Amino acid sequence: MALPLLPVALAGIAAGAAYLGWRLFGSAPAGVTIQYPLASKIAYPLTAEQMGAAEGVESALIDEQVPPEIGAAIFANYWSESKLLPGAVGDAGASVGVAQIHTNGGVAPYLASLSDRTDPYKSTIAMIKFMRDHKGTLTIAGAAPGGVPSAAGPDPLTLYDQGSRDIEKLTTAFRYHVERPAYSASGVASRERHAREMFPVRAVF
Repeated sequence: MALPLLPVALAGIAAGAAYLGWRLFGSAPAGVTIQYPLASKIAYPLTAEQMGAAEGVESALIDEQVPPEIGAAIFANYWSESKLLPGAVGDAGASVGVAQIHTNGGVAPYLASLSDRTDPYKSTIAMIKFMRDHKGTLTIAGAAPGGVPSAAGPDPLTLYDQGSRDIEKLTTAFRYHVERPAYSASGVASRERHAREMFPVRAVF
């Protein structure tokens, strides 16, 4: 007995919509990882200036072959630091750029000038080099709770090598070991929330 065409078609459309809804808005199944490009997949609305900065950051991440999960973690940290605004200034002028690299911070010596610290590409290259140079160490995590480096856990590259692809955990690892702002539980929660919100659609990457 032939089924009516309209109900069958509607059922097919509903099933397809449900599947696509899961693909677009559901959590990624095991084994599915985030991939480049990242800048165009940021869920926050971006101005032209922010998108230009994001593209500069992503170019550095790709050129340095940074795993995309760590790249997403870096974006989440940058959003917390500067909202991806190259002209952002903090700490009474001591911290500048999308990464808010401080004049007296550990990353500053990796850059030749103030203008380099405000350049999204160059500042990200510096952050990556700093991260790689300190892989496997706990001594740089001065922003850990109570100033105890061991409380910060592994640095992002070590955490990645241990098998973690959790963007939130990698965001916190990057915060502790590379960005190193003053510790606060709310700061950790805020950055991890940005990681979730910026890249909610993992299954289609």
